[in-house]
Amino acid sequence: MAVGQAHGTHQSGHPDAPWRARSAGGGEDWIDDIVVYAPSDMKRPQLIWKVIKDLRSRQIDLWIALPVVNATFGRLLRDMLFARFAGSQYSLGWRQSRVRLWRPLRSEQLRHPNEVQRLRGILRDEGIVVRDCAPTIWSGPEETKEAERLRAGPVPPAGPSSPWRLEPNVLLRPTNRWFRDRWVEIIRYLDQQGMYPILLGGKAEVALCGEIAQETGSQVTNLAGLTTIPQAGAVLRCCRAIVCVDSGLQHIAAMVGTKCVTLMAARDIYGSWHPDGRHIVLERRVQCHTCFVEVCPHDNLCMREISVDDVKEAVGSLLGRSGVGSG
Repeated sequence: MAVGQAHGTHQSGHPDAPWRARSAGGGEDWIDDIVVYAPSDMKRPQLIWKVIKDLRSRQIDLWIALPVVNATFGRLLRDMLFARFAGSQYSLGWRQSRVRLWRPLRSEQLRHPNEVQRLRGILRDEGIVVRDCAPTIWSGPEETKEAERLRAGPVPPAGPSSPWRLEPNVLLRPTNRWFRDRWVEIIRYLDQQGMYPILLGGKAEVALCGEIAQETGSQVTNLAGLTTIPQAGAVLRCCRAIVCVDSGLQHIAAMVGTKCVTLMAARDIYGSWHPDGRHIVLERRVQCHTCFVEVCPHDNLCMREISVDDVKEAVGSLLGRSGVGSG
C-alpha cells in the first residue's frame, strides 16, 4: 500500500518497497518521502499501534492505495481500516485486480499488464499523471566499488543483516524453483563458452548456491547472501545477461539494463510478473497452469518442461552467440 500527504507518498510492507514505489511512480517528484515497515512489525498489536502512531503524526491528508495484484476483498477492507486509523481524511486507488473464477481461461484469452504497468494504471485512473518511463534502481559509487570488490574475490563470509539485504522469496515459494542439476549444467556450459558465471541470491539461498558452485567444478563466484539490493544492481549492471527464475533479481536486472533469460513458472496470470523490456521469458503452458499454488503437487511440472537446451538456446539468442558474465 502507499499513503500520501498532500504532495508526498509513503510506501510500506517489504524491504524493497522504495524501489517498488519509485517503479510505480516512474521516479516522479511527488514521491518525496518513504516510510518502510516489515511484515513482522504487523504481527503484534503494540507494533501495529507504533506504526499507526508514526503515520498519524504525519497528518496524512490523502491515502493512495496500490494494492498487490492478489489482494482479496477482505485484505482490502483490512487495509482500508488501517488507513482510517492512521488518520487519513481521504483515500483512493483501491482495486481488486484478480478474480480466481475461470482463471486458466482468462490467462489464455486476455492480455494482462505486468505489475508496474498495473500500478501505473491505478494512478492514472485516479487522475495522477505518471511518466511512462522505465523503472530504475539507484546504485552510487560506494555500491559500485563494493560490487567490484565482491566480483574480484576472495568472497568473504556473509555479514550481519542489513535493512536492504537482498532476500528473494524464491525458496519461500517452491513452485518457482528450477532444478539444481540443471543449474549445474548451465553453469558448466557458460564456463565452457568462456563466460564467467556469478551466483546471486538471498540469505535463504546461500547453502543451495554453495552446493551448486561446488558441484560445477567451474570458475564461479558465489555472492548469495552477500549483497544489498543496490549492490546487486551494481553487480548486474556489469553483467551482459542474467539467467534466473521469477524473483526480484530479474526486475533489478531489467532496471539496470541487463538482459534477462527468465524461467517462469506457470502458476500465475501470464505476463503479470514478466520483467520490463526486451527479455526472453521461458514459460510453459501445462494443463494445470494458473494454479496460484505455493507448493506444486506435480513436482513443478511447468518448470520441468523448461530444459537445459531451452536455456542454452535462449542465452545464445539473447546475446547473439557472443558471451555473458552472469549468474
